[in-house]
Amino acid sequence: MNMETFNQIKEAVHKPINFKDFESSFIKENTNCFALAIGSTVPAGSKFYRLGMLSKEKNYYDDYNSPQELKKLFISDVKALGLKIEELNIVDKSSISNVPLKNNEHIAILFVQQITSGKVIGFHFLRFDKNGWSEKKGYFSFLINENVKWPTNNCIKLIGCFKITR
Repeated sequence: MNMETFNQIKEAVHKPINFKDFESSFIKENTNCFALAIGSTVPAGSKFYRLGMLSKEKNYYDDYNSPQELKKLFISDVKALGLKIEELNIVDKSSISNVPLKNNEHIAILFVQQITSGKVIGFHFLRFDKNGWSEKKGYFSFLINENVKWPTNNCIKLIGCFKITR
């Protein structure tokens, strides 16, 4: 892992996120939903923004084994960045929208993608903060507020809702 990039990400997540950064196609192409979830707009690409990479608990090419592993890796990555994380027992968008947040707090909602055999094929995050909802989809899409939809695909399941404090 490139420590300079790790340190840039760590510095970025301890500042308020600037959503205008996502207007840049370069930022959109080199970040993902995990970057948004932790509050980073550092253009680091998938090698850094893969669960388990920041905490060095997962190799880039290793498959994910279970939804529980994804949750554990996310918590480890957040802690490796020096952020405080608290799991919330909330499972729907409207309840999350009513959580009172301070300026240095936001909520990251972690979803897992599995195929019918149960094999984990990916993850996705939504973010909620004092500015409302945000979502990074694919390489070119950044959505805010009313454009952010709760996943309805049967292959995508909620596995955790976390309050993150910088």
